[in-house]
Amino acid sequence: MQNSDGGWGWFSGYGESSYPHTTAVVVHGLLVARENGATIPDGVLNSGINWLASYERGEVAALQLFAERKALRDAGKKVKETKKREKSSPDTTDAFVRLVLGEAKRDSKKMIDFLYQDRVDLPIYAKSLLGLELHRLADQNAATKS
Repeated sequence: MQNSDGGWGWFSGYGESSYPHTTAVVVHGLLVARENGATIPDGVLNSGINWLASYERGEVAALQLFAERKALRDAGKKVKETKKREKSSPDTTDAFVRLVLGEAKRDSKKMIDFLYQDRVDLPIYAKSLLGLELHRLADQNAATKS
């Protein structure tokens, strides 16, 4: 059952929590079902896509903050403590969410750039998801770089 925030999780109701992987699996399934002729209410699908897009924006912000603060530290500058969430590199969930949002025609060059930048260190599954997304984007130049 879809949560009130638009995502999906293990349980619904009071204290519900939506999870990016669960939401991405459901949204992917709904997109495939719609492509094959199933009637999917726009509100259900759009709120799931919006939840994933919001999640991805948060991940991009955390990745950008880490990169900016690392650049300052590497330049020998003192960096103030922050309570904002930082993330050093993208992960498999980021690659899966990006692929599903790409299927929904919601592109994010910033997340693609972070995934591509760290492609060597991504787990195999994340690499394959990134490859599928790059193929979808028909970005042969990036897909063939080594």
